[in-house]
Amino acid sequence: MSTPTSQVVAGRTVEFPVPVVAASISGAAFLSRAAVARRLIAEGRQSAVLDRAGAEPVALPGGRTPVTLIHVRYHDVPGNVLGAYHEVGLAFQVRLPGVGVVQHIHELPVDQDFTLAAGNELWGFPKWKGDMVGTAGGALDDARLGPVGSGGAGGVDLRLDTRRGLPLPGRHSLGMDCVQVR
Repeated sequence: MSTPTSQVVAGRTVEFPVPVVAASISGAAFLSRAAVARRLIAEGRQSAVLDRAGAEPVALPGGRTPVTLIHVRYHDVPGNVLGAYHEVGLAFQVRLPGVGVVQHIHELPVDQDFTLAAGNELWGFPKWKGDMVGTAGGALDDARLGPVGSGGAGGVDLRLDTRRGLPLPGRHSLGMDCVQVR
């Protein structure tokens, strides 16, 4: 089976690979109780798929699972095919039989319709739409996520103090491979 070179989403043709020319990102990695990760994954929208695949949260010594939380602001610049939008991601490390340890993207809310459609249709990401306001990539990352029409109110406030992390000077490229489990 060959890999498609493009796909139509919401009436727009998206060419692969999909470039991101400019974005600001802040994130945090931490350990959570494996039992909590297991419960959240079991209650998630992708639980049946993960069950069929035999995926299990990674349990480090002490019963902890690595978790990643990110906030990305994709900038409105030529070449950003999916446009300008905010995205918040919550991911757990899981062990997938026959593959190994991978990041399971558990939640991925966005604030624009096109990227919602593209993420769901092209990659099967668990995207849903909310209102988001905030900044990303500064010393203090501040994001507010709420229900559609709320302007971010009544939801979740995410604040990441990136001054305490490890600085990565210069420009960086990030590539990833997606393992789709159906």
